[in-house]
Amino acid sequence: AECSPELRARFDVSTDHSFRMCEKLGLTSILAVAGYDKGTVELPRLIDGFGRLCDRARENGYWIDLEFMPFWGMPNLSDAWAIVEAVNPSNAGILVDVWHFSKGAYELDLLKSLPGKHLAGMQIDDGPRRQVGRSLFDDTINHRNFPGEGEMDVVEIIRIVAGKGNLRHVGPEVFSLEADALSARDAGVRSAETSRKVLAEAGVTLAAA
Repeated sequence: AECSPELRARFDVSTDHSFRMCEKLGLTSILAVAGYDKGTVELPRLIDGFGRLCDRARENGYWIDLEFMPFWGMPNLSDAWAIVEAVNPSNAGILVDVWHFSKGAYELDLLKSLPGKHLAGMQIDDGPRRQVGRSLFDDTINHRNFPGEGEMDVVEIIRIVAGKGNLRHVGPEVFSLEADALSARDAGVRSAETSRKVLAEAGVTLAAA
C-alpha cells in the first residue's frame, strides 16, 4: 500500500491540533488530503466528515482545500468533486495540483465544468508523461520537474482554473532528485522563475508583493 504507516503517522494530526496551529500561526486555510488507501473509506463517510470539517472551519473563518492524489484514496478530480458537490460548502473547494491532475484520469472536461467558487488554489509543477521510477508514488517524490520544464499541459491547466475568476493562492510544489541536489537558494530561485513564467503564459497577473 502506498499509504505506509510512516506516511499515515506524518499526516495523522487531530482536527483540534490543526485548528490550534492555525490560530497560533495566524493561518486562514487548511489543506485536506486523502491519507488512506484506495477503497478503504466509503463515500458517505467522506461526505459526512468533510461537511463537519467545513462547518467547524466556517466558525473560525478558515478556507478548506481538498486535494486529490492519484496514488491514494481519492485519486482523481471526480472523486474530490463527488465530496465537494455533495457538501456544497461556502468555505471550501478543490486544490488542483498539475502533477496529480495529469497523472490521474486527466479529466479536463470536468475541470472546465466546475464552478469557480470551488477552485481557489493550485500547486504547479511538471513532469514526464511516462512513469520513470518504480511506482507512481516514487515518481511523485523523486521525479517531478519545475513548472514548464516537463511534458504536462501546465499552462492550459492553469488557464482553465484561473479563468474561473476565483484563483487566490498558487505556488510551486516540486519534489525531485534534481531539486534535492540544488542549494536552498537555487531551488527557490528556480521555483520562482519557472512559476512566474508559466503563470504569465497563462495570463495570470500576480499581486504586488
